[in-house]
Amino acid sequence: GVSYHRLVAAVSEAGGLGVLGGAPLSVEEFAHSVKVLKSLTRKPIGVNLVFPGGDAIKGGSAEALEGSIPKEYKEFTRGILGELKVKEAERKPEPPYLHLTREVSLRKLEIILDEKVPVLVYSLGDPGAEVIDAAHQAGITVIALAGTVRQAVRLKAEGVDAVVAVGYEAGGHSGYIGTLALVPQIVDAVAPLPVLAGGGISDGRGVVAALALGAVGAWVGTRFMASYESGAVPWLKELTLEAVDTSTTKSKFVSGKPNRHLRSPWDDAWEQTAKKPLPIPLQGLLFWDYFASVTQAKAYDLSGETMGQAVGLIKSLKPARQILEDMVAEAAQVYQGLGSRFTPAR
Repeated sequence: GVSYHRLVAAVSEAGGLGVLGGAPLSVEEFAHSVKVLKSLTRKPIGVNLVFPGGDAIKGGSAEALEGSIPKEYKEFTRGILGELKVKEAERKPEPPYLHLTREVSLRKLEIILDEKVPVLVYSLGDPGAEVIDAAHQAGITVIALAGTVRQAVRLKAEGVDAVVAVGYEAGGHSGYIGTLALVPQIVDAVAPLPVLAGGGISDGRGVVAALALGAVGAWVGTRFMASYESGAVPWLKELTLEAVDTSTTKSKFVSGKPNRHLRSPWDDAWEQTAKKPLPIPLQGLLFWDYFASVTQAKAYDLSGETMGQAVGLIKSLKPARQILEDMVAEAAQVYQGLGSRFTPAR
């Protein structure tokens, strides 16, 4: 993943809270990443997991899951590749979607508890009170992502320590409410719980805006894709620098849940047909066939990679420390400049 141990350590060493994207990793990869991360920094770090629910989130081998994808959907995917004149990949890397099960996340949780990782973050799903209690008993802070006020209120009732209000602009999975409208509503609904603002924040101006909305800080993802330490492959960093304000779209076509990513012919084909996307993780496995094929064909601009709307602000590759320091310096400058714009009413 993009947010792997080198980037996480660099962000934490620079004074932020680096968060490891643990959800797409196998249990073995996850255990290794946490150990390496702890050897790279003694500063606070976090780990992100998902706790999906429902019958659709079933584990099993890629073959078993592939078998439950209707034949017409597989043919539809082949048709898209055929129209693009892209050969279907014969050997595909293991799809990350296999590890998005509750069972796998609970095994990773054991590692987090054993290793005493300071912060547990969860995005999709609901771990339940027993998971949050276990984390608290181990002295671990629990932060959860919310895309609606209702979700944030539920998280507060479950006992989380802080909420990230994730707006429509964010890359990956989030809801349909814009950051500017969502953050103050969640701040009011869960007070006095601390709230972080996520979605569309890529520079110091965004950080000041987050604070003005009542958040205690900013949750930044896409900007760090274009860091030297990010796990993004070179072509993905290039796409990040080339993207503009209209480059991304949001749909259920990539994973089965609302997901923001670079627009591609995959989205166009699904929009033009009346087909409904399959549930998680089956839609993701279908997309993986497409993604593996176009990237192996080096047709990277067709990849549909995950990223947020603030990608249009990213113009350069920098070390993670410099990204963080530049954001803080710009935020301080913007904040000072704002003071002169307001005069008290007479």
